[in-house]
Amino acid sequence: MPDRIDGIDIIPVEEYFSKNGAGEEQEVSLPKAPKFHLDALPAPIAGLARVGAESISCPEDYLAVAALTVAASAIGVTRVVRIRARGSSPRSSSPPL
Repeated sequence: MPDRIDGIDIIPVEEYFSKNGAGEEQEVSLPKAPKFHLDALPAPIAGLARVGAESISCPEDYLAVAALTVAASAIGVTRVVRIRARGSSPRSSSPPL
């Protein structure tokens, strides 16, 4: 029987993460990530992502997202995306970084 502290069960980690408390590891299947389309990026950023990813053996999207973050920081608030919805007042939107 597990120990209890203030109504919370305290059990060993192995039991919590195992099937039926037998201490076995569970296989977790995750959906495959969608492909990151470098062709949608400006040529210098896409080239940086391709060459950099090949040289350090990592996925291209790791470097592409980092490069986009740097570019967005450099641009700052000098550019804003305006979304107009059926005649309402314009709203500015920026991606979370």
